[in-house]
Amino acid sequence: MNKVKVSIIVTIYNAADYLRECLDSLANQTLKEIEVFMINDGSTDESEKIAEEYAINYENFYIVNKEHGGNGQSKNYGVSFAKGEYIAFLSCNDYVSNETYEKLYAMSKDGTVDIVTGNVVRINENEEGASFLHEKVFKETLDDTHITKNTALIYDTFIGNKIFRKEFWDKNDIKFIEHIVDEDIPVVIPAFFNANSTAILSDNVYYWRAEKNSIIGEKMNISEFIDRLYAIEAVDKFVKDNVKDGTCTYIKNNRWINVDFMSYINRLDEVRPKNRGMFVNIIKEYIKEMPDSLFDDLKAIDRIKYYCIKNDQVDILMEAIDFEKTNMDYLEVVRKGNKYIGKFPFKGVPKEYFDMTIELNKSEEVKKISKITYEEGVMNLKGYAYIPRVNLDKSEIVKMSAYLVNIKNGKKVEVNIVNEKKPIITQNYGVRAKDYKLNNRLFNYDWCGYNITIDFNDKDIVELGSGKYNIILNLRVPGIDKDIVLGYPGKGKGANPKPYLWNLNKLLVKYDEEENLIIESTEQLSGITACSFKDESVILEGWFSDKDYDRKLLIIDWKTKVKFSIFAEENKEYIISPMILKKYPNAEGFKVVIDKEMIMNTWGVGSWFFYYYKNGKREPLTGVNILNKRRAIDDINLVRLDISLSGATILRNTKLSTYLDNINIKDGNIRFATVLNKNELDIKGSISKVAIRCVTKKSDKDVVVPGEIIFNGKDILKAIFNLKLADEKGKNLLTANNWSFYIDYESNEEKVSDELYTLENQEYEVINTNNHKYTLNITNKGVLGVKVKLVWSWIDKGPRRREALERYIYPAFRLLPINKKTVLFAEQSISNDDNSPKSLYEYIDKYCPQYKCVWTVKDESKKVSGGAEKVRIGSVKYLYYMATSKFMVNNLSLPEFYEKRKHTVEINTVDRSNISLENKSREYNKSTEMFFINETLNKAIR
Repeated sequence: MNKVKVSIIVTIYNAADYLRECLDSLANQTLKEIEVFMINDGSTDESEKIAEEYAINYENFYIVNKEHGGNGQSKNYGVSFAKGEYIAFLSCNDYVSNETYEKLYAMSKDGTVDIVTGNVVRINENEEGASFLHEKVFKETLDDTHITKNTALIYDTFIGNKIFRKEFWDKNDIKFIEHIVDEDIPVVIPAFFNANSTAILSDNVYYWRAEKNSIIGEKMNISEFIDRLYAIEAVDKFVKDNVKDGTCTYIKNNRWINVDFMSYINRLDEVRPKNRGMFVNIIKEYIKEMPDSLFDDLKAIDRIKYYCIKNDQVDILMEAIDFEKTNMDYLEVVRKGNKYIGKFPFKGVPKEYFDMTIELNKSEEVKKISKITYEEGVMNLKGYAYIPRVNLDKSEIVKMSAYLVNIKNGKKVEVNIVNEKKPIITQNYGVRAKDYKLNNRLFNYDWCGYNITIDFNDKDIVELGSGKYNIILNLRVPGIDKDIVLGYPGKGKGANPKPYLWNLNKLLVKYDEEENLIIESTEQLSGITACSFKDESVILEGWFSDKDYDRKLLIIDWKTKVKFSIFAEENKEYIISPMILKKYPNAEGFKVVIDKEMIMNTWGVGSWFFYYYKNGKREPLTGVNILNKRRAIDDINLVRLDISLSGATILRNTKLSTYLDNINIKDGNIRFATVLNKNELDIKGSISKVAIRCVTKKSDKDVVVPGEIIFNGKDILKAIFNLKLADEKGKNLLTANNWSFYIDYESNEEKVSDELYTLENQEYEVINTNNHKYTLNITNKGVLGVKVKLVWSWIDKGPRRREALERYIYPAFRLLPINKKTVLFAEQSISNDDNSPKSLYEYIDKYCPQYKCVWTVKDESKKVSGGAEKVRIGSVKYLYYMATSKFMVNNLSLPEFYEKRKHTVEINTVDRSNISLENKSREYNKSTEMFFINETLNKAIR
């Protein structure tokens, strides 16, 4: 074997369940210049036998058997065999990624870095996730740092995620303390201080199994605690003797009280009551010399715990530990001037310990970008940001400002921001109080919304030039001043727009590993501005900024990694705009012709990205005004143009199986004629039935309408479908949603669904029927669909009119008499679960015909059994019934404008507190609503 780059010491003790996974991860390393020493520490299970298998099968694996002496002794013994430039350690319960040691060694700068450390993933039987301590360290990759520069390294005391230069290890005579549990801490922290250079790799390299039966995760006992204290004191002695920097002493002590001691304090409930005093006294003795200021930065609940320890209040300490585990989420926080005080229930603790101002200023914000749009060079961003527990209930106390910040040099320009009200955030995330009042929330985030506009025509922003930018939102309320890097895109494509081209600049929206928004502004150096189709060929025309480019374009399908090249010929007939010529006087037009043979046979099905080379550097060939251009080639392939998130032109080539032949819209009906290329549909047997399936993401129930086969040949099947948008009773077939069309094919052997494609762009007429508007549309993929929208009457059309109705008409309706025989039902979806009003409705509808039942729905097309009237939420009728119904049955949050009338009976099928006191003790059978029905009828009679 070549020179050994990394020697890996695997400490093994009774780990047969996980050992193969551990050793396989080493056998599969992409760095081949490694050696593995398996130190069997007197295992009594199958571990030794497993290790011997690997020693036989791999020439660079060696087994070393020894009597049981513990982890520290095994590691020291293993180091004595190591011959590599670097040494590493791996626990038998854990494993590493295949590229771990290649990545770590690559950071060593050919053996000049003393320590390289990588990120850790915590795993258990059910999930994996970031180790919270390591999140502080691995925010970014750093080639060269030191613990005095990057103090977060004090939290990275794990040995397995590192490689150490062997010469450095030997020079400093590094040894593990033997016969203690926490042998890593007194090795790693001094090593960080002694190292001349430390490199940090943010990639995940080590997978730490945090199982209950591991040493680290066992139930707390006194010997484990004494071992940790021994390790802490060893580090204390090293720092006292070798480190003169007071800051390092501070961060060390801060770790002890914030992490190490606190991890044991929080587990005191696992200790027998008679032994708790022993733990408390040991910690009290250790911290008595620490300055009070060291505890000021702790969370309030932790300051309370240390107060109890210092003052021998063990009972209150146990209350605080239990409170944090069971009730901390429901802790109310009140603002007094510029301070935020937690309403802790602990008597005997001075109130200054309840101050949460510092921790709230440091706490992580909650943020989301819901939508990003562009218009005339102006970017608009909408979203929200708040700090948990900090009330944003009044617009006058919330101050927001926003800045576009150059990531590289820190230069910034203030941009326009408007604070917006978002009460839905309070409802969703304000933490429901324990008083069982449906709409009561502990925290109010109503004014957390923002609307930011960035004008890229602005002189100050133009002067920032090309580069990558963050948007910093400064949120200020009394006592809180926090800068927030905007990020976290909402669901869908709203916060992930396509590249935007403006004044020969290209704006790309990206998100980094922490989901922070990055706006990348670059010069536009090329553009495909025209797409045409001739003789089943695709012709692309555009421009380059100058003649200094390679005419041979790179075409690549990133999914298959297949590459082709195509020639871009000079196009002297292409008219270059004056704006382009002003910026690029040597700009040149080009033309690319992609013929039928190339599309169907050479390239084939796939998504083909276009790039060109300039000065040896690959650049995306940018598409402009070509999005969704499409054409069928030989009625078999559908070609359409798209733009990638990096701005590259994409030619997407799809095999057609089912496509639209023609469509006829008349008298509220849609008549489809479709064609199937049988050779492109994978179905067994002869097709005998067809149906059109309407599918929407917002409903689990598809709408299926049978069709008629009018021609069934060897290669082609033709069918027709008649979609009636409303039945004879005026009930709509499709609710207000975005629907896509599929064709179901059924043979004697199976049933297959296929998307319905359209061959070309086409504008379809809008259909208005039965208070619904139907607009046929084509998705970016080329699939036919229909967008169904509600049609409102003139009086309640638009959100402003509906808001006015709520403000003025609803109060007038409340002056009318209550309809004693009207029951109003409201829920998110009419379902059959235990908390649904549906069971109660069905009983009343069947057995109490004297009552009028009314359902509030978003769309009157929603199916409701029985004789209930349906009223659209937001309509005038809706407000009338909200104001006058005797009974209000719901399982959702009632609207903000709603005010309960004196004699109205509210029944919430989630909140059981509305049942009379004498019946609260009754056992409720969750499989039926009969209990609620009886109570409701009793109230009605009373």
